[in-house]
Amino acid sequence: MKKQKIRPISILRCAWLSIWIFLVICSIGAMIYVFVEKEYNLIHCLGLIFSFIGLLLGNIIIILDMKKGIEFDDKSLKVAADVADKKGLLIRRFQYKTEVEYSKIEKIILVATNKNSLGQKVNNVFVQMPYIVFICKEGCEKAINVYYFSNRQKIKIINEVKRRAKAEGNNLEIESGEILWEKFYLDNK
Repeated sequence: MKKQKIRPISILRCAWLSIWIFLVICSIGAMIYVFVEKEYNLIHCLGLIFSFIGLLLGNIIIILDMKKGIEFDDKSLKVAADVADKKGLLIRRFQYKTEVEYSKIEKIILVATNKNSLGQKVNNVFVQMPYIVFICKEGCEKAINVYYFSNRQKIKIINEVKRRAKAEGNNLEIESGEILWEKFYLDNK
């Protein structure tokens, strides 16, 4: 089977991208205004500096956010770790690097929690996020945060794992992604 990567598409990411585009346009407009009008008072210079810093930080965040996604290889699925600062004060890490071999999956469940993918409590987080949890044959659990994925993508991820596990000789006796997601949604309204 060929490699495949599913990148998150959700309303939250679209809203974030729209805000970023608006800020880029405002920053460029502020820069053009200062250079065309040649008014270099303190307020204009500070606005120009903050516009440039905001534009730079926005670009860095968007580029780092683009690497989010679930990669399906021949033998396993892989998820990269979220970008976060060292102490987790500004940007918290919810997803840690995860790799799950299809042949070792025993069961797939969906859970909603305010913990990270390692099951650790995250301070000051009150929103419960959905995770796809893979229970492996050796008893370990590996979770993938699917908060930024659309419902259709969550279903596609489950069905793709089930299909690839079957190709590896692991015939998972689980329901389809549609049924699992519907049950999860009804339980967590």
